[in-house]
Amino acid sequence: MKRRRAALSFCALLLSFLPGLTAEEFHIVGSRAMGMGGAGVAVTRGVLSTYWNPAALCLPAASESAGFFEFALPLAVMGTASRDALRELDEVTELSGRVDFRAIEDRLDRGKPLTVDQVRSLLALAGELPGLETNGNGFLTDVSMGLGLRLERFAFNSIGLYSAGAVTRLDRRNLALGNKGIEGFLPPGKGRPVTSAGRLLANDLVNAGLLGRSQADHLVSLAEQAGVNLDSSGFREMVADILEATNDNSTGSAGDFITANQSGVEVSGIFVQEYVASYAHPLKDWFSPSVLDSVSIGASLKVMNAKTFFSPFSLSSLDAFEGLDGDLLTEAREETSMNIGIDLGLLAQPTDWLSLGLVGRNLNGPSFDFARAGDYELEPQVRAGVGLYDLLPSLVLAADIDLTRNHTDALPGYGSQQAAIGFEYSLLDGEAVLLRGGVSKNLAGSEGASFHLGLGFRLADVFIDMAAMFTPRIMEIERDAEGGLFELPERAGLSLMIGCQIPLD
Repeated sequence: MKRRRAALSFCALLLSFLPGLTAEEFHIVGSRAMGMGGAGVAVTRGVLSTYWNPAALCLPAASESAGFFEFALPLAVMGTASRDALRELDEVTELSGRVDFRAIEDRLDRGKPLTVDQVRSLLALAGELPGLETNGNGFLTDVSMGLGLRLERFAFNSIGLYSAGAVTRLDRRNLALGNKGIEGFLPPGKGRPVTSAGRLLANDLVNAGLLGRSQADHLVSLAEQAGVNLDSSGFREMVADILEATNDNSTGSAGDFITANQSGVEVSGIFVQEYVASYAHPLKDWFSPSVLDSVSIGASLKVMNAKTFFSPFSLSSLDAFEGLDGDLLTEAREETSMNIGIDLGLLAQPTDWLSLGLVGRNLNGPSFDFARAGDYELEPQVRAGVGLYDLLPSLVLAADIDLTRNHTDALPGYGSQQAAIGFEYSLLDGEAVLLRGGVSKNLAGSEGASFHLGLGFRLADVFIDMAAMFTPRIMEIERDAEGGLFELPERAGLSLMIGCQIPLD
């Protein structure tokens, strides 16, 4: 009776985490899962069950647990990039490279107005800066690697999970053009706007009390010459912010010159080394014959050693887009801490051709010291899966879906809720060569569907798996002044895994 109550409490605890949760993006661990579209909750067997579903360490229909010793070395790398982030960062860094920040700062320090060219370059940059403010725009990289050991219903695994993000940020505080007010930076001139949008902007600046008529006309005329889109609400707001900051700075308010602006890129992330001990058990050992005979439960206890990092980079420190190619983390702030994590899993096999899985990861919501500020929390993840076998000879079908909307502190504002479907087909007798494929889609994001391909090889007790994934949608951005293009898929990944299974006599 105690075991029965414990099992029911176990199921209730897992299901209680379903509604309204967010969590870190669900990593694709192992080449078999990546090759099958990222689906693994109901079909993963062996040592990687410690990650995908610990209940799979013990198949519910089996009278005895699996009798073999197993180890595996999985490695996977994935990257996701926002189309807008790449374009905006490329344009902003290119424009910032045309701004001579040292010369501007020198003139402002000496109380001399800026030159016409300097104002034009700053206005062109101001036209693109608002694009950095879009929440969720950025780059995300996930890496997984590990070493696992399995002995019957027990498994031990060391898995490294790495998430790093680069997000664009807009500094709206340090925007002042000197401390002498409008007259301190605006060069002499009597330009007039020639477009209707320019005349409307000039009128708005005058009506807001930010500029006099001649000053507003002259400034807007310079913006037109710089090729700025004057219909952009982001640019209009940015101009108003710059003028307000300049006026405030002349009265001694807080803030600094625009040359000290920290708009740019923030790189942050977490590396978690999980030391996992997992165990699974069939419910038929605890219950009288019933529908639960086809269900097994599993649990993982994890000692988690985490290192978080954070490093900001201002536009003035980046040399066009190539400035991101260097070692970004040499001066990153880092924090190291430890915690405990709990995973629970359910696996049902009501027939020989069907398996149903449910897994909850990090159900206790472990948190770690964040190098940026506060805590880096790994909120619970819940994912469901289904597997179909032998609908056709040598064919396995699988599908997964995240039941939580996941996010990552490495890329604030980015949402992930993956739906995945895939197959595995044995090309030769004995599963010596396995062909895999699948499709995944982030239901919470704007990126397109990802296509997955994989191959598996079995030689005696040794196996080698490899896989790749990519989105067909390619992003093109200008790489250099000659118009060369830099191309990236929105989402891409590679995976390799080697291991062996040794039967126990």
